[in-house]
Amino acid sequence: MLSWRHGLRFAIGTAAAAGALSAATGLAAQSADLAPPQISFGALRPGATVRADAYGRVFVAARATDDRGIRAVVLSVPHASAVLTPSPPTPWAMARAMWDSREDPAGPYTITCTATDTAGKVTTQALPITLVK
Repeated sequence: MLSWRHGLRFAIGTAAAAGALSAATGLAAQSADLAPPQISFGALRPGATVRADAYGRVFVAARATDDRGIRAVVLSVPHASAVLTPSPPTPWAMARAMWDSREDPAGPYTITCTATDTAGKVTTQALPITLVK
């Protein structure tokens, strides 16, 4: 038979174990997504030379991937941005943007892509390119 002291010790021990389990579970949930999103620009590489089509348009695509899911992708080209918010979040997302370069001089420019995953981790990648006419 347990006395009230033994019962109290058991209750305190059980509460402490439950608290430790809860803390461990919370840490596991927070640390479950350690990897930030990854971004790729397909065939475009840093320093690539791009040429507009006959109408002055340059089409750019960026792909964002994440092991848990992508919440948003923002692809910025000179004078324009494309925002993609997959619903529900998906493991990968492709954003496309069109750059109207008719009034832009030939020379260096930067394309930027920012991806946010479902855990709130953000990756931004800049891609320097050169526009030729």
